[in-house]
Formats: sequence, structure tokens, C-alpha cells
Amino acid sequence: MSRKPGLQTMFACVLLFAAGCPSATAPLAAGKCRPGLSYQCACSDGISIGSQVCALDGSALGVCQCGGLPGNGLAGGTGGVSGSSGSAGSSSGGSMGTTPLPCDVAQLLTEHCGLCHGATPAFTAPMSLVTWEDLTRPSLSDPTVPVYQKVLQRVRDTQKPMPQPPNPALSADQIAVLSNWANSGAQKGTQPSCGGAGGSGMGGSGGAGAAGTGSTDPNIECFDIIARATADKAQKFGVPTTPDTYIGFNYAPPWGSAQVQAVSATSIIDNSAVVHHWILYSNSSALSDGTNQNDSGSHPGGQYIVGWAPGAKPMVMPDDVGLQLPGAGYQLEIHYNNSKDGQLDSSGVRLCVTHAPRAKLAATHPLGQELFATFGAGDVTGTCVPQGPFPITILYSSPHMHLKGTHMKTIIKRANGTTETLVDQPFDFQNQITYPPATPSAATINQGDSLVTTCTYNAAAQFGTKTTEEMCYNFVTAYAAGALAGAPGYTGVSGNGNTCIK
Repeated sequence: MSRKPGLQTMFACVLLFAAGCPSATAPLAAGKCRPGLSYQCACSDGISIGSQVCALDGSALGVCQCGGLPGNGLAGGTGGVSGSSGSAGSSSGGSMGTTPLPCDVAQLLTEHCGLCHGATPAFTAPMSLVTWEDLTRPSLSDPTVPVYQKVLQRVRDTQKPMPQPPNPALSADQIAVLSNWANSGAQKGTQPSCGGAGGSGMGGSGGAGAAGTGSTDPNIECFDIIARATADKAQKFGVPTTPDTYIGFNYAPPWGSAQVQAVSATSIIDNSAVVHHWILYSNSSALSDGTNQNDSGSHPGGQYIVGWAPGAKPMVMPDDVGLQLPGAGYQLEIHYNNSKDGQLDSSGVRLCVTHAPRAKLAATHPLGQELFATFGAGDVTGTCVPQGPFPITILYSSPHMHLKGTHMKTIIKRANGTTETLVDQPFDFQNQITYPPATPSAATINQGDSLVTTCTYNAAAQFGTKTTEEMCYNFVTAYAAGALAGAPGYTGVSGNGNTCIK
């Protein structure tokens, strides 16, 4: 997600919000949610993501609305996110017509593409995929071909797939639905309503009723870390119209000097039309609370705490695990893509912490390779031989490369000569996702095991902090904290030896 973490940056890949996280809602501290804002919540099926809206007095979150589509981030409606400043639209606007698609095509696109490509495009998506006109107009990237041909290319692309991970790829039968429609002349639909395709936009007004999301643990406290204006921290941030802008919002630790651990994080999406993704970093030195600035993406001395991109789930740590929260300051970095004047935003994260230390402390452990010079398109590989203590339990993997990166794989070489896959996924710089271990057994690292991480690039690459340069990091959240450290004395990207980078 971050473009340029810098040599001393650490990504604690707690999520983007990790696929496969437990179905749970973040604890609520009374009076600390922002009135009217929409918060993610995990639905009871463990797959879908709903939304709940903060009451106008800030005292409670509404009921988790889970009537939307699996994994769509927020449920219902076709307007802006619940309680948001409204939708700015994208550079190409919303749906271009009203002519329906055939029902099988419409339902497939709604279920698998509706999160971003609804009637009002969200999360900086460039177009709607709702009506016949949307699919048959010239594509933005190549006006000589219609949009539906580009859609077919992307759903078949194994390196830059759509839907983007961790959402499942379309099956052969589902791709055939689109292909058969296209090959038969891309005909218009004959029914004005298909009665079951569901809404494709981002949350409406939310639901009423009590949520029951409050924590009964008096040691847990939640804080909203969100975009805000510098001059008045209570006001929303005026989003620049410069495309692909990174803004850093600085915070003093909202829990003061207390020693706390993170237990959950849930995304707050205010203006879905302009937010591309966000990341929360800690900083080794204090930051000027309430200030913000254009951010180069480089975070020397920083540590990645949590992040979000469309399709990602809330993070909930296991009941006996807390995430290390180091540093004297925190910065919320938001990637905006906006072309319309007057857009405001207060997106960010609700971070819940515990004041009672949990038995297991997790931390960031970067795997991969950082000592590579220019080479042609191909692979870079790094091997980690952890020092323990053992066993080590891996919670999540968060691959990170730059624009030329197409794929990342980390293989566990067991002491007995066998191998297991930890993560093996296409990489997309625009939608960086955190993954659970590929299999339950891959979550455990024992003495004598090693981890081999391979990054694949589609063009000549050289290690560096610039977007035009490259990185090869798999940021792994694991406990015990520091257990994936490499050889004694090696400091690597973290500056504290808490890494197996070679």
C-alpha cells in the first residue's frame, strides 16, 4: 500500500483487513465514535462485511447492517457511505445510462464488482459497470475497444486479476457468462429489473436500533484516528484535486503515555469516491498533533500498524494476542484520488486497544530481500532462518512491492525436507491485501524451518524507496514478538534486529 516505506519502515501486516479474520465487531468506547460516520463491521457469517453508523450524539454505533453483498465492505443503497459528505464521483462519472443488462450478466457484475463499480463508482474506481451503456461505451484505457472487452481481459488476468484478492476469482462458468454475452453481440437486457441482483452502491442511511457492539472488558478503549483539517481538528479535511495524493495526518498517541496493545481495527470510510487506501504508521519520535502534510510515502523510523484497501475486512486479534504499538507518535497516511473541488473527508480507522497486556505479543517481521541491484524482469528471492523462540505463530502476511511487482510467494522449508506455502498470490500495487496462512499448518514455524520469499517483476527493477524503484517485503504479523529475527546483530529495515531480511 505504501509507495515508499524507506529502509527503516516496518509494515505490521495486521491486515488490510485480513481475510479470514474472526467474525467480531470492534469494542465501543462510549462517546468516542464520530457522529454520522459509517464504520465497518463483520457479519455473523464470517464472510460478509457490513456497516454501522455512529449515532448523532456519538454515544453508540447502530446495528451492523449485513444485507449487502459478500465482502463488499459496506451494505445497501446507491449513494455515498452512510453519514458521509456524499460521493464526489469519479473522473468518468457514474452510470452512463439506464438500459438494463441481461439478468445473468447484471447479477454477476453486481455480486463481484459492485463494491467499487456501482451506479456511483467508489474507492476511485474509474467507471460504473451497471447498465448496458456502461459496458458498451469505449474503454478509458483504449477507446478502440468497448469496456466489456477490457472487463473480460481483467477477469482472465492471473497477474493483475479482477476481482482483486482476497476476493475470489471468477470461476470458469462465471467467466463464460460474460464471454458468451460478449460473443453473442453484447445484447441489451429485456427485463427492467432482475429481482434479486441487489444493490451495488455504497451504504445508504444505515439502520436503526441498538447495536450491542460495546465491549464488556473495562480495559479496552477505542480511538478514531481520522483525516482532519489542520487549523481545526474537529473539521473534515479538504481533499486536494491533485490526482494520487498522499496526505499524512499526525497524532500524538491518543491513549497518552499508557502502555497498550492493539486488539482490533475497523475502517471508517467517509467519502468513498476519493479514498483509495489508508495506512496507520507509528513513529519513533513525537509528531505535532493535529498537523498534516503531503507525504512522500517514506517513513524512516516508522512502523506499519494497520491498513485498508477496498474489499479488506476488519482486523480482530485472537483473544489472547495483542499487537505491539511502539513509538511516540502516529501518522495516518491516506491515498486520495480526486478531481472535483470541494470534497471533504474524515476517513480513517477505529483502533481499539487494551490496557491489560495479553499473554501473547505480536509484532512486525519483514521477510524478503532488500540487497538487490538492477536486473531484468524476473524474480528476487530472500531466505529467512529465524532464531526463535519457537514455535512461532504467523497470523497474517502482507506482500509489498511497487509498480513492477506482479506476484509474491513465501514457502516454508521444513527441517524434515518438506515444504509448505505461506502465501502465493498475485500482487497489485493499487490494491495491496493481507492474507492469512495458506493452510492452518503453515501458521506454525518450528526450529530448523526456513522461509523463502520470492518477488516477481515484469520489468527491470532495482531496490529503492521511490515508486519507480522496487521493494520485496512480506510483512508478517507473528508472535512471539521478535521471534522471526534473523542472525544476531543484523538490523535490516527495522533498525532493531526484528527481521529476517537478507
